[in-house]
Amino acid sequence: MNEKLQSYEKQLTSDIVNNCDLIIEVNASSKTCQETLSSLLRELQLSHFSTAVRPGSDTSIFVFVKVQNDYLIELAHNDRTSSFLCGALDDLNHVNVNSVTDIDSSERIRLVYDKITGSKTEDSLGICPGENPYADIISIFPLHQPKFDIKWSKYWYQLLLGNKKQLDSINAEYGSQVALYFAFADFFKTGVFVLSFWGILGYYFLRPYSYIFAIGVALWGAFFIQFWRVQEHKLTNHWSTVNCQSLAKSMTEFKPQSYRVDSLLGTARPYYPQWEIIVRSTIANVPLFLISGCILLFLIAIAFIVDVTLSEVYSGPLKSIVSLLPAVVFQVLTLPFTFIYSIVAERLTKLENRRTKTDFQASLSGKMFLQNFMLSYTALFLISYIYGPFAEYFVPHYIQNRMSQSFFSVGYIAKSTFKLNPLRLRNQYIYFLTNAQVINYITILAVPQLISYVKKHYMSKPTRELHIQDIPSETVTLKRARSEAEKIEYDCYNDYKDFVLMFGFLVMFSPIYPLAPIFSLVNCVLYIRSSVYRFTKMVKKPVPCRVDSIAPWDQRLSLLSWLGCITMPSICYFYSSTTKPSDKSMVIAAVIGLLSEHLWFLLRMFISSVFPVDKTFFAPAKERQHLLAERSFSIPPVADVPTSTTTAFEEADETLSIYRTAENKKTK
Repeated sequence: MNEKLQSYEKQLTSDIVNNCDLIIEVNASSKTCQETLSSLLRELQLSHFSTAVRPGSDTSIFVFVKVQNDYLIELAHNDRTSSFLCGALDDLNHVNVNSVTDIDSSERIRLVYDKITGSKTEDSLGICPGENPYADIISIFPLHQPKFDIKWSKYWYQLLLGNKKQLDSINAEYGSQVALYFAFADFFKTGVFVLSFWGILGYYFLRPYSYIFAIGVALWGAFFIQFWRVQEHKLTNHWSTVNCQSLAKSMTEFKPQSYRVDSLLGTARPYYPQWEIIVRSTIANVPLFLISGCILLFLIAIAFIVDVTLSEVYSGPLKSIVSLLPAVVFQVLTLPFTFIYSIVAERLTKLENRRTKTDFQASLSGKMFLQNFMLSYTALFLISYIYGPFAEYFVPHYIQNRMSQSFFSVGYIAKSTFKLNPLRLRNQYIYFLTNAQVINYITILAVPQLISYVKKHYMSKPTRELHIQDIPSETVTLKRARSEAEKIEYDCYNDYKDFVLMFGFLVMFSPIYPLAPIFSLVNCVLYIRSSVYRFTKMVKKPVPCRVDSIAPWDQRLSLLSWLGCITMPSICYFYSSTTKPSDKSMVIAAVIGLLSEHLWFLLRMFISSVFPVDKTFFAPAKERQHLLAERSFSIPPVADVPTSTTTAFEEADETLSIYRTAENKKTK
């Protein structure tokens, strides 16, 4: 009888492993690992979660978590009820959950993850990786679904054809955050495709630096932003995520000042004054922006001056090779700067005490975008507004004269009269559209895999000789789990950043080279393909997250479009005629930019009024509460056999003994 019971319990735990919702990775090398496992298992099992413990990597243990079906239905019903009250869900019939088949994969994982990691003050467990009393937890992640990923990788091109069913399937598997990103990527690709025709017309039928071409690009940028907002609202309304941010769970790290009762949900919500967050953000961000901005501007300016010197003034041996040194040195110097900046930015963002993970990521991405903005556009600004108008003055007087008096005076400095390179601005722009994108692809795709390969085959040395015998029925799942645990976390910042920066290159500088949209169109296709590859092969499966917009990236699109209405006409003024840029007036250029900027605001108002975002009508909150009170929902009980409460603890002891045995052999 005992053997049958043990066999049945093993079968149940194997089912948990093979059909888990989440995996919690615990540091096996920690001295408090056993206490963490015991506390974790006790907390989970008391909250209707089934668990199984298995050996992970050389230094970690996996806790497989699966929610019990009846409790999942209860979580889904409560979540949909809150969504209906807040306006995120508008169909009362969808509030009712009859079975687990009514809950798609992304909703299931999101509910389980929010329940486990949410704050205890919001009726969650407060189990957060790296935070006491669960500091030994390394990460919490779901497993990829191989069948879906294989199908997605095979039919990725359907995203390029605007296939809405493909977006719906992505939303069902990965959540609205990922689905909305791919919807934006597809919409941007379509917009650039339209702009490409205007670029061809401008290149072959309009004069260089044409005002007409600049006006067309400015109109395209303004219309693109508004049309995307309309499309975005349609998608979020279709996916029932409108106004979903009001339901976002608080992070465990959030420190509320007080608690306030939510008038809709009737629950206590943690509260922290928004003005204090703004003050904290200002105190932290202003010094960061000033110091980092000055350092980065100094590095870019020095690299620019040295580049001008070596490429246009230096006439010594190996000029073709020497002229490449500034770019190489600049890349080497900016790598440590970027690394340090990202660490400081993340720590300062934590000091702001943001309530939700979405708010935290939005604030952090704002700091990172400032750096990417300067790295991407400063060189073009310097060439457009410093090199063009002033190079014929400062190069002969400050570079040629001073360099000729230094050790370069052996004849490596050109004695002839300096002439402005008319192709310098265009060549630099084309570099950012081509070579810089290739470097970006290598950074995104090749470098992480190369680092992983080197670590696995050359740097990693087994610290223990683990003797693990996986249960045959679990072998495939455990192999996948160990492989995915080594992957990096997904970060949506880099995905949006590439497209938004590409948008900036088009709306701010495309009169320099009208065929730029064609290069950007090719980049769009490659970015979409690489994004699908990264999702399925290179990163952990992201925990589904509900969002109702791509904010704050839509604000950055508007910022770049506004800047473009200043830069494009002023660049056309400097370079459109045969008159040298040095003979043009900076005052007139500023006036042209100022007038264009005012026209941009009028244009945005006009487009918003002609193509408004259809606001979905929501019944008043009291009416929604009345509708819920009148409607009785029956949540059918689902037969679900619980696992033995002792099985997981026994598995934890057995797993820990494997690591202890290996550690003892190592010490001997």
